[in-house]
Amino acid sequence: MTAVPTGPAVAVDTSLLEMLRSIQEASGNQSFSDLLSTNVQKLGYDLRLAQHLVLQGDQRGLDQCAQALTQNALKIGAVRMLTGAIEMQALARIGDFAGVAQLVTGLEEELRTVEKQLV
Repeated sequence: MTAVPTGPAVAVDTSLLEMLRSIQEASGNQSFSDLLSTNVQKLGYDLRLAQHLVLQGDQRGLDQCAQALTQNALKIGAVRMLTGAIEMQALARIGDFAGVAQLVTGLEEELRTVEKQLV
């Protein structure tokens, strides 16, 4: 298992973020900053849910939670969170709850870095 690397270097892929911004602005449904805020909140919720699911030993729930994390990380260009969520799904599928718990801790730290870069 690989820990999620943290730090300011590449927490958010700015070119991906700009592409997402242009797509969002073309749709005109919601402001881009509101979209970012919503997805950051969803990531935080999903990480708290993952902690709960680890304690419950819910392998299927963790698999679904990892899918949600993957989608929400992609929506804000959080590349390391995306990679970590994919790894979390793999660990959940083999029932490595200790590995998922450790990974969730790293993802929580990474989310704080992402939030700082998005401000």
